This record gives sequence, structure tokens and C-alpha cells, in this order.
Amino acid sequence: MQFATTQLQGRSQAHNVRWHHCQGCQLCSTRDNVVLWRGYVPCDVVLLEDAPDRISSAEGYPHTGETKDLISTLIKQSQFESDWKFRWALSSMVSCRPTDDRGNNRPPSQQETDLCGPRLREFLALAQPKLVVLLGKDAAKVWDKGMSYPTVTTFHPSEILNTTDSEKAQRLMCSVADIVCAIEVHELAP
Repeated sequence: MQFATTQLQGRSQAHNVRWHHCQGCQLCSTRDNVVLWRGYVPCDVVLLEDAPDRISSAEGYPHTGETKDLISTLIKQSQFESDWKFRWALSSMVSCRPTDDRGNNRPPSQQETDLCGPRLREFLALAQPKLVVLLGKDAAKVWDKGMSYPTVTTFHPSEILNTTDSEKAQRLMCSVADIVCAIEVHELAP
């Protein structure tokens, strides 16, 4: 699900067409689909993970299935707590799923992230976010520190889902607090 304002529809469609068949690195040889983005452009907050997982790669959209529900809860709760109904978008540092020799997910290498950097910079220029939320330590590790967006790092959805129920609630509350705190510190809410 992608929504672009009228003035950005052409640019967002051109972005999607330009990167949909990318052959920029070896990840293209093992992917199911290029996973670009979903949400709204322009937006106030971009949530970035390091790479698509198996399900996202199969469906072609970031954060599907159980993580989609969790991200939805995270966004709604952050909007409620900050008293700001911000517009959001989701994407990844790389748009193809990196796998190890056994076909399991792995974090993208710095080289893969660098090669996918032009696509990410183009997307962020379209999105024009006031805040970038880095989902997980792997996203924070490969984030280009030279990009001039305010950032906050919080738990990746899988770090929340793969815990006990009490830990899930605690990590979700921490993630909401991280986002709300960043909104307040950077004075982003109108």
C-alpha cells in the first residue's frame, strides 16, 4: 500500500520503476521480489529496518504478517502518546533479502548497503521525513551517518515478537517511548 501526494505521484512511480528490477549487487540473484516501501510520501516519520525478511521478499512489501500488526500498533501508540498523528513510511536499508548459505536471513553487508544507498537516498528525498526510526541494531550499524536526518534506534519487530509475552509488552512500550522521546527532543510535533 503506497500513497503519494499528487505532486509526488510521478516521482514515486518513477522511483518504483527505476528500482524494481535492480541488478546492482549479488542479492538480486536470490530475491523473490524487490521490497521498496509502503506508507505515505511525503511523510513525517520513516521506519527503516536493515533488510526484508523471507515473507516480505515473497510478498514484495516491507513488514508483512505478524510484524505488520506490530508496526501498526507501534505507530498508533506513538501517535497517541505524542498527541501527533504523523504520516509514516516503511522501508529497508537494502531492498533485497540477504541470505546465508542455508537460505536463512542475515544482515546485509556494508558493501550491499552501500550499493543500495542511492535507492535509499532517493526514497528519503521523496519521503522528506522529519525523523528516521532505525529498527534494530543491524539497521543502526549500517545507517549512513552522513545522512542529515534526526534518527532514533529502537527494537526491530522480530526482537519484540521473539520474546515472552511480558517482554513483548515491555519492549513495545520501550519502542514507543523511544519514538515519542525523539519527537519531543527534536520538537517535531506541530
